[in-house]
Amino acid sequence: MIIAKVSQYLPLVYLVSVAMVLATLNVWVAYEWVGDVHGPWRIVMVMMGYFLAILAFLKLIDLKAFVGHFQSYDMLSQRVGVYGVCYPFFELFLAFAFLSGLWPLPSGFLAVALGAIGGWSIIYRLFIKKGGAKTKLSCACAGGPLQLPLGIISIIENLMMILMGAILLGGALL
Repeated sequence: MIIAKVSQYLPLVYLVSVAMVLATLNVWVAYEWVGDVHGPWRIVMVMMGYFLAILAFLKLIDLKAFVGHFQSYDMLSQRVGVYGVCYPFFELFLAFAFLSGLWPLPSGFLAVALGAIGGWSIIYRLFIKKGGAKTKLSCACAGGPLQLPLGIISIIENLMMILMGAILLGGALL
């Protein structure tokens, strides 16, 4: 039972691991990071950029399936259908912004907005408007190819998006 539960998250572990290795290598080579105080910060930003780019790619493989899946729990997507279609492109924009360091103000606002809307939608769907014990929702975060359960990992992903956006906004406004 525990092994089955853990194995559900292996694709996510692989995805995060690839993003982390790419980010570390990128920062190390591009910035010659050796003991630089900003090195770890760059790694986090670049890792988030790769992570979002990979997630956006997975969503775009089958955009129609992603949108249908996303609308099962995302409140804004349920009300404004085009939001689900635009979401992977918002993620791509954020990926480019995190990787390049460009556009900190608009990308900070967008990251906070996406994280807050997504986080609230997941919390609402899981804890307030419970669908009953037989309703099993899966997260649309990795698109159609990877089926991950909607839960605490999904909430953490959205909290990370809010945190990254807040850090961008803080850096841009200070």
